[in-house]
Amino acid sequence: MSSASLLLAAALLGSVIGQGSVMQVEQESLPFLTNGSTGVTFTSPAGQLKHIQTLRLESPDSTPFSFTSILVNGAGSELLAVSPLTASAIESSAFVTLGLQPTILDRYNISQATVDPMLDADGQPIFLDDALSVAVDGRYCGRGRGDLTVAYARERIFIEVLRFRRGVESASTIQDVPVALFDFCGESTSLPLAAISYLNRLRGFRDDLLALCSGGFRNFSKPRGLLYAAGVFNVRDGIRRFFVESTGGYQPSAVAQLRNGDIMIAFVQDGDIEVEGQGLRIGYVTADELKEGILSGGTLNPLIIADLLRNDGFNIAVQSGLAVREDINGRIFVYSMSDDFLEPSQTLLTTFEWKPKRRRHRR
Repeated sequence: MSSASLLLAAALLGSVIGQGSVMQVEQESLPFLTNGSTGVTFTSPAGQLKHIQTLRLESPDSTPFSFTSILVNGAGSELLAVSPLTASAIESSAFVTLGLQPTILDRYNISQATVDPMLDADGQPIFLDDALSVAVDGRYCGRGRGDLTVAYARERIFIEVLRFRRGVESASTIQDVPVALFDFCGESTSLPLAAISYLNRLRGFRDDLLALCSGGFRNFSKPRGLLYAAGVFNVRDGIRRFFVESTGGYQPSAVAQLRNGDIMIAFVQDGDIEVEGQGLRIGYVTADELKEGILSGGTLNPLIIADLLRNDGFNIAVQSGLAVREDINGRIFVYSMSDDFLEPSQTLLTTFEWKPKRRRHRR
C-alpha cells in the first residue's frame, strides 16, 4: 500500500468515530498559460472572466486527488469536495474540506484537508467507485455544515441520491427523488453521471433540485450539436424536464448558481480518456432563460464565456467541479476543480473573478 493510501486509510478510520482526520496537502502555483502568462481575461457579451490563480494539489507522496464536485462557503475560506478515496483495493467515498488561507491579490494557499467518510444510515462508511456530485440546500456554512445531497451512479447506470441533513458528520438517508429525473443520462465515465444543484436563488423554483446529465444524444436539427437532458424536481410539482445544447463534442460536467439566479455550466470535451481534458468551456445561462426553459420544456443554448484548449497552452485538466460565491462587496468568484487522467496526472484548482456587464436583480 502506498503512503498516500495509508494516510487515507487512517483518515477513514479516524473519521468513523465522528472526527474528521487532517491530512497535509502539497501545492504548487502554476501559470494559467504554459508560457508563464497570468491574469488572462475572457470577454463575452455577458461580461469578463479574469483568471486569478491556478494551484496544483497533491498528497505528500505526490499522488493526485480525485475531486468530482465542489462547494464554496460565502466567505471564500473553505471548499467542500467529494471524492472516492482509495485505501488498498477498497474505494470509499468521502467529504474533503479544504481550508483556503488568503495571501495577496485574492489568492490563497491550501496546506491541509479534513477527510470525513460518507456514512450510511447505520453510521458505517459508504463504499462507492463512481464519480459523485454534491449540492447544498440553502447555504454551505463551512466546516462541513449544511443540508447536503450527493448523487452517484450505481453500477455505472442507475442514479441514487443521498441526503446528509446535518453535514459531513451525519448519517445519510435515501433522498426521495424519482429516478426518472435522470432518464437519458446514459452511463457514467470519469465524470458524474449527472451534475446537481439546488436552485436556491431562482424565484418560483427555490429549493428545487436541478440535475443535468453528462451523457447526450444527437440533435438532428443541428448535426454538430448534442442535446443533454436536464430537469428540476420538487415533491409538490414533480419533474419538469428541459434540455441543454452543446456543440463541438463538449459535455456538461458541473453546474453552479449565482446569487441572482443565473447559472454557470462547465463543459469538457468528451470521447476517449486520451482526449478528455483537452478542451474546457464555461457556459452562462441567465435566470430568465433558465426559467423559460423549465416552464416550456425547451432547449437552452448557454452563452460560452470562456473557451480554453490545452493545445493553446492553457494549464487545464478534466473539469469536474464548479462553485461560485459573491462577497459582501458584490465581487463574484468562480472556482474550477479539475482532475486529470492524462500524463502527468494532476489535480488543478483554478480561480476566476466574474465581472458581469450589468448587474441583475435577484430572481
